[in-house]
Amino acid sequence: MSDEARRESLDAAVAAVWQRMRPTVLARFTGIEEALVAVQAGALTNDLRERAIQEAHKLAGSLGTFGFPHGTDLAREIERAFRDDVDAEAARRFAERLQALKDELQA
Repeated sequence: MSDEARRESLDAAVAAVWQRMRPTVLARFTGIEEALVAVQAGALTNDLRERAIQEAHKLAGSLGTFGFPHGTDLAREIERAFRDDVDAEAARRFAERLQALKDELQA
C-alpha cells in the first residue's frame, strides 16, 4: 500500500469516527452556552462555571483531535475566561463565536 493510499485510508477512518462522535462533541456546547447566558444575566453559579470549564476543556481536546484548530483555540479561550471571571461583554462575544463554530461543525 502506498503512502498516499495509507493517508487516504487514515483520513477516511478519522472522518468515520468524527461522524460518530460529532453528536457528543456538539453536546458539549450546551454547558458552555448555559454558563455564557448566565454570565450575561448576572446569574452564574459555581456549578455552571465548573461545568463550562470542564466542557470547554473536553471540547478543546476533541476539536484538536479531529483537526479543528480554531475551535480548539476558542474552547481554550473560553476555559481560561471562566477560570478568570469572564464578564458579560466577553460572554456575549464568546457566545457569538461559539455559535459560528457550532454552525460550522453541524454543516
